[in-house]
Amino acid sequence: MKTSDYRKEMQEVLIYFADCPEHGREHRIFDEEDLLIAGGVHAIEVELERGTERFVRLSVIEAEKTVNGLVLQDEDLAALPAPVEHEWRIGRLSPAYGRTELERQIFASEVRAAQSLLAGWEHEDDGDVIAFAPKKVRGGCLASLATSLCAVGEAFDTLHITVMKYWYDRNWKLSFPTDLILAEFAVRVPIRIRWGCGEHLVVSDAMPPYCC
Repeated sequence: MKTSDYRKEMQEVLIYFADCPEHGREHRIFDEEDLLIAGGVHAIEVELERGTERFVRLSVIEAEKTVNGLVLQDEDLAALPAPVEHEWRIGRLSPAYGRTELERQIFASEVRAAQSLLAGWEHEDDGDVIAFAPKKVRGGCLASLATSLCAVGEAFDTLHITVMKYWYDRNWKLSFPTDLILAEFAVRVPIRIRWGCGEHLVVSDAMPPYCC
């Protein structure tokens, strides 16, 4: 067959973002065969709920089908819309699963505080970007924190954060740490939890961290 006669065989795939304690944030990709074996989208999402801290459905895109499997382009993944916070669904591995709305808001604020703190550590080294991302975030008893917040308007906690240090090139379309991890370590971060006055009901302010 001539090269000019070659036609790519494309197949639609369903894309999710998922946060899990083992790998941090990653894409989860399901094709028609996966959906058929699992029993449909609902069954896929039940499994995601069981095995993640939280997940969100991003979109359906086309991937090239080859003899070695499906091939997705980084450009296509990078072009997917960024999910807003209320679209995420809480998984069973999250401390916020099955909690009250206030307790879920408190834990979400703690995760945002960890992400914001680590984003500030990003720097360049010999042309590459050295970045940090939370793999796992754990704090104290959410019910106790909610009680304190309601009683006196603030609460204090210590976050235990498993941090992934990784590198990427600014020219890359995607900069996920999946295969680029340089180190993994733990830090403890004191935080102050308070009522928010803008986008979020609850806000957590991180204080200087210290290594475990």
